[in-house]
Formats: sequence, structure tokens, C-alpha cells
Amino acid sequence: DVIGRRHKDQDVMPFLTGLAEQGASAKYAYSHRGYTLPSIYTMLTGRHEPLDVESTIFDDLNTLGYHTAAYSCSDWRYGDVKTLTHMVAANRYFDAQDARDERIYDGDDPTHLLISEKVLNREIGTMLATRPKDDPLFLFINYESTHYAYDSPQLEDIIAPRLAYWEISRENKDRVVEGYLNAAANVDRALGVLFELLKTHGILQDALVIITSDHGESLYDGDFLGHGHRLINEEMHIPF
Repeated sequence: DVIGRRHKDQDVMPFLTGLAEQGASAKYAYSHRGYTLPSIYTMLTGRHEPLDVESTIFDDLNTLGYHTAAYSCSDWRYGDVKTLTHMVAANRYFDAQDARDERIYDGDDPTHLLISEKVLNREIGTMLATRPKDDPLFLFINYESTHYAYDSPQLEDIIAPRLAYWEISRENKDRVVEGYLNAAANVDRALGVLFELLKTHGILQDALVIITSDHGESLYDGDFLGHGHRLINEEMHIPF
């Protein structure tokens, strides 16, 4: 619902909105589970449950001669995502563990180890510059800033001042919404940088780019903050 949205006369995600207008965009797209782990698993395996699989999209495209790459702002030890989806079979794999010295928060466990979109785009740029130029490319990217608590100290103040953790409360819903929109605006800028990288390295003109999400987010809609608990638009509606 942030595609095309304006806040105080400012476009929240102008780059993504422009893509939706010039490409194919589904107004009604939904996550099947509204939660990160099963959503990412299904995207990359075609299955609904994390059962043992012989091959995922990474294995299949490796076999077909693609140069495969997976880049994530998250630490995909979380839920054993990188193993279950066979991301580690990619020719290039990079997640928050590989840049822990630039992590956003102090924690080193998989649920708290995060890096910024800026760091990830830098590493993607390095990969694009050094990949085998004759091989087709499959690139999976996971940006993270719109996840709770929408307060990364590395976010820029685009829509509103960065949300402080202590500001998150039902009584402060309007400020929480602004903080979330500011995080979304930062992701939008990161997408713009990513597309420039793809253009610079001669990939974009021949690329199929799919932008979607693992779930939506309830911002105290019905007094609930988060996702993965209810089959409602706020938690299930995604861009596609």
C-alpha cells in the first residue's frame, strides 16, 4: 500500500511507483503465509513446507549454466533459510555474517545481525564487476529496513526523523507509521541505486526483474504491531 502513496505531499516510494507504472504490476498480490521463513522458502523452492528437496532454483539454474548469486541484509542462519533453500549452492553468497563489522546493531545472533542496503549494494556492485560476463545471471536480493523496529541508525531522514525504539507504542501510532514509511523510502532509494548498478554493468536491458515481499506489516491496525498472525490485508498484501 505504499506504492503510489504520498505522505505530507511527498512520494514515499517514487522509484518503485515509477516501475509499477511502466512495467507489470499486480494490485492484489498476497503472501501465502504472511511470515518470512515460509515465504522465502516457497519463493525459491516452489513448495509450501520446508521439507528436504533435491533441488531449488539455485541448483536448477546452476545446472543450466547460470551464474547464481544470493545477497541478503539478514543473517540467513535464521531459520536455516540458506540451507533449506540451497542458497549456499549459489556461485556467490553474501549475507550479514560476511559484513558483521558493519552490522547495524550490536547483537551477533541470527535474529539481530543485520546490515544496511548501502553495504549490500556495494557488495552487489563488486560481484557484478567481477562475475563471468558470458554467463546469464540469476540474482536474489533481500533488503531488510522495513522490518521491525524500522529504526536503523543508518537510515536517512527522508519522510520523517528516524524512529527511535522507545517511540514504538500504540499511543504513538502516527509516529510509528511515519517511521515505517521512512524505512520504506530508504529501501526505495536502495532500489534506485541497484538499478543504476544493473544499468552500468549492461544487465538491465536484458533483465527480468521481480520485486515483491515476504509479507506486509500491521502498524497497530486492530491494536496489533507486526505480521504473521492474522489473515488481513495489512499483514498479507504485498507488492508484485
